[in-house]
Amino acid sequence: MVLKIKENELFKRIIYKITHPKQWNKKIVAVWAAFIVLILILRFAFGVRICFISGNSMYPTYKNHSVCLSFGLGYEAKQGDCVCIKNSGKLICKRVIATEGQKVYVDYKNNKVFVDGEEIDSSYINEPMKYMDGYFDTPNPVSVPKGCIFVMGDNRNYSTDSRSSLVGMVEYKDVVGKIHPAR
Repeated sequence: MVLKIKENELFKRIIYKITHPKQWNKKIVAVWAAFIVLILILRFAFGVRICFISGNSMYPTYKNHSVCLSFGLGYEAKQGDCVCIKNSGKLICKRVIATEGQKVYVDYKNNKVFVDGEEIDSSYINEPMKYMDGYFDTPNPVSVPKGCIFVMGDNRNYSTDSRSSLVGMVEYKDVVGKIHPAR
């Protein structure tokens, strides 16, 4: 009989520990829930998204595995801005080179980009551009259609961007927002 009582007590204690988590677990759950609610409020009320840089197409401005915040509420893309865009179900980050109605010419021989006949500042690029035959399949020069932007990565030789039909012209609806480093 004594043995049965001890077994029952042990069994009850095990069941109690399983069904009644420790107090600190409730605090951790509460902190995580508050964090998730904050992220959802920022995302839906203010258009803020967290963007993770994957790859070196924006190097040296943003390094691989950098974390950035994207602000999209009321944002209108401007030349020179770094933006987060939706492309084939993924978020990618690029720099706006031109907006609708502008004409872009990429001069690979002299390592220059012209918008409406004027050279843009490219002091931020990683290295001189090389033309890779067959990789950049969009016309050069090209006019940016209405409702679109032309984007390029800062690491021009290792960037799939508007020069390729894999990205092409980016519609305004696919611009998530302007990105800023999360510091």
